[in-house]
Amino acid sequence: MKYFEQGGLRGSVLGFGCGSAMGRVGRRDSLRAMGAAWEAGVNVFDVARSYGYGEAEGLLGEFLRGRRSDAVIATKFGISPGRPSRWKSAAKPIARKVLRLLPKARPLVRGLAASDTSAPPFTVPLMRASLETSLRQLGTDHVDVLFMHGPPASVLENDDLMAELDQVITEGKVRVAGLSGGREALGLAVHGPAVVQALQTSVNFFDLSGIATANESDRLFMANHPFGGLAGIDRGITFLGEIGSDESVSAELRDKLRCVDKRVLADAVLWVALRGTRISTVVPSMMNLDNLRANVAAIEHSQFTDQEIDILRSRLGASDLTTRTPTPAERPTLRLTSTSLGAPRLPQDDEKASVLDEIPFRESAWLAEQPVQPLQTGALHPTRGST
Repeated sequence: MKYFEQGGLRGSVLGFGCGSAMGRVGRRDSLRAMGAAWEAGVNVFDVARSYGYGEAEGLLGEFLRGRRSDAVIATKFGISPGRPSRWKSAAKPIARKVLRLLPKARPLVRGLAASDTSAPPFTVPLMRASLETSLRQLGTDHVDVLFMHGPPASVLENDDLMAELDQVITEGKVRVAGLSGGREALGLAVHGPAVVQALQTSVNFFDLSGIATANESDRLFMANHPFGGLAGIDRGITFLGEIGSDESVSAELRDKLRCVDKRVLADAVLWVALRGTRISTVVPSMMNLDNLRANVAAIEHSQFTDQEIDILRSRLGASDLTTRTPTPAERPTLRLTSTSLGAPRLPQDDEKASVLDEIPFRESAWLAEQPVQPLQTGALHPTRGST
């Protein structure tokens, strides 16, 4: 595993997203995936007060008993976990099975779950109460990163809240305060209050501008949603396959892209975000063990040279992937796809249901997908440490 050192933290450049823990993914499978990630050297865990109806932090705390001193925990406040109704609690195991077989049922389930997510204002009492609950659930006396979760840009003008974030750092309950959100808030936070020293937003083939935001700042930067969801996987594989058949690129790169499987996809996706940038860590959800192993292998043994990663970024910047909405034909279907030798292989739909990025699940809603925020593409910086 490779690691970053920033803000007094030493963390893996591949993090573990807990958005689906105790939601789409149950207790046993979540603990198993956390264990596999830990054994592979992953020590950054991204969670939120709202994930899994508020149960994800407790599960992560249970897993990290005896391991806390070696872990980097990032959690969030600002979106409260709704209390699930009795029927929704009973329906969770059924819904998990349905989505493994019918990924296209996700919008329906997302709509049913969304009513359980509440978004109160970002206030000092809310932050204090949420933090104390997080510490109790996580079984720790401090969190390494505390993010404001999806706030409006105006939150940065809340002097009382900024002062209180500074105070909890002084108290030793938080090491670094930050903001997790979209374009407007993130853009202001880059040059905003000094207490905001960590940033989080989506970075993927369809949204590379988070790279420019990261490179503008010396703050800790966590990139999430690197695979761009179900449609992103199909479109990403198609994009790589097109480069693999383009005679204008080198024979070496064409050969590497001749058959795009999950390992090749992970290699391209993760290193387009990480290599030569100031992004500290990329945080996909990795509950499927095969996909987790593919991500780890890509981080540890990338087959792409720096020049090849630059070519991929250049092609992405020139393509319409970052702006075009996928057509119905490009969206994932239930049909299992097999291709001839040498053509890109699309993951089967049961694989897509828990793909390398898996699907970003919105906060407390156990099956809700977070939107990917489009930003702007920018220049890149060299930096990346290794183990």
